[in-house]
Amino acid sequence: MEFMWNECKNYFNDGVIPGSAPFRSNVHICDLTPPPTNNHNHNHDYGIEISQQLMPLFSTLGGISPPPCTCHDITAIRQHIDNYIHTAPSTHPNDYTIFTEKNDTSIDIICLYTLRDVLQWWTFWAGSLNSTQDRWKLLYIAFGTIADDVMIPPIDVLNGTFRFLGHTLADVLAGLQSEHVNPHDLKFLEMCLWRQYIVQYLEKCDPSLRTMLLGKTTLMTQFRIATANAAGTAVAVLAAMGTQSRGVLDAVVEMMGTGCCLSMDMAKEALGVLNGEGTETVAGERERLKRELRWVYVRCIERLNGVACAPVAKRYATSGLVYVFLMERYRERVSGVRVPISGALRAVLDGLVGG
Repeated sequence: MEFMWNECKNYFNDGVIPGSAPFRSNVHICDLTPPPTNNHNHNHDYGIEISQQLMPLFSTLGGISPPPCTCHDITAIRQHIDNYIHTAPSTHPNDYTIFTEKNDTSIDIICLYTLRDVLQWWTFWAGSLNSTQDRWKLLYIAFGTIADDVMIPPIDVLNGTFRFLGHTLADVLAGLQSEHVNPHDLKFLEMCLWRQYIVQYLEKCDPSLRTMLLGKTTLMTQFRIATANAAGTAVAVLAAMGTQSRGVLDAVVEMMGTGCCLSMDMAKEALGVLNGEGTETVAGERERLKRELRWVYVRCIERLNGVACAPVAKRYATSGLVYVFLMERYRERVSGVRVPISGALRAVLDGLVGG
């Protein structure tokens, strides 16, 4: 794991915050300002545009307030992880523990439900499904998502011990290459996944890491983007639309990832399933932190209004406001019970994984 972590640090580098690698930020979100009031950019037509002025119209949202800057605290997080990894044992008693809280007993079954979730997310992000053209992009996103629900040792992903319904990470990367994903994007996707698996694993086995994040909106946001692999997923979606990213330098991908995570958290809070999550982003002074989270969200969405790929970028960044209320993944969080997979859906899933 130390080798993987060092490779991630070397690949991502620091960005705007010295000593932050691999939690790279190209944009200091605390410096983002609203656009001019006379800005009539037609990119407002894409995604779900709920501006700062309109948020108070919704009882589940409300006003916003700028958070204090805790962005530079990411250096302490990085150092804490450095120290932990350097002294960590090669295995942990909780390896392969299930964290779904949905009465799951089989990791393969969780993988199947995870792939179902990815198909539904993709419907919102891409607006269509071409399971032949984008098969390996879907499996890539699923490979990352499973890290949220199962405590998988990162080294097992690297050496192929862990397989997602029979497929190794090497299989997925080769598949992405066969789909003509640009080599630079392919490397970015791989390193995002390495980073995600490490921070997801440490988040589950090191409770002190969570304590360092609590009550710090901009710090929590930076960490959240890494654990969710929202940037890697954004690049996979862009690749499906024929758009190449700028990799570690891409501020648009950064804004897309932030919007995706925070729109989802806002909707989960409205649904009532964010409160009590082991990794909830607004634990503590809840009302203050929600106002700050909304501030970060609207600043990022405003930034996306001015980009050429806004039709894709804003759809990706804002769709969490809708899919949380429609997808089984979140309905299951309310009931604690899985929704059975239909025969038609099962046929699509079997086609993606090869039976």
